[in-house]
Amino acid sequence: MRIVGLDSVIQCVTISIYKIKFKLMRSIVNISVPEKVKKEMELAVKQGGFASKSEFIRDLMRLWREEQLLKEIRQSQREFARGKGKLLRSLKDLRSA
Repeated sequence: MRIVGLDSVIQCVTISIYKIKFKLMRSIVNISVPEKVKKEMELAVKQGGFASKSEFIRDLMRLWREEQLLKEIRQSQREFARGKGKLLRSLKDLRSA
């Protein structure tokens, strides 16, 4: 018989509560799409590209976020090319920027 210490029990309970909180953080969003889009989404899921329609939408959101970040990077590059940027040579420069 193994005796479990109080610290181990607290850690297990904390991890379990964290997992439950993480799962509960999801929200349900209903969307309307044209029939053609619905069929394309279902086909992507059926062909094995995605586990579910929800995963398909989450992947689209990830791609959208990446695109937004890319736009910001390109804008920063244009500003830097016009001389509006500051070349950082160290962490000290970054902190003072």
